[in-house]
Amino acid sequence: MVADIAIKEEVGEDMSGTFKCPKCGTTTWGNLKYCSNCGQSLNIACPECGWSCRYMYADDYKCCPNCGAKMSKEIVKSSTK
Repeated sequence: MVADIAIKEEVGEDMSGTFKCPKCGTTTWGNLKYCSNCGQSLNIACPECGWSCRYMYADDYKCCPNCGAKMSKEIVKSSTK
């Protein structure tokens, strides 16, 4: 947790909007694109049109606000860092 706080201070983020990485469970926050612990992408995408949002909002979107397709909690497939 101390390392998380140091990274947050370095990138100018605060603790608001924290959520757990879907892969490793590390607390993540703000506008990070990848988990600072395991490198997992923190975005989910619509399976129909590709619109994406933060994983932390996965429960808020039952349907894609861009095309209306049913959303899933599938994480955007990307290489880890």
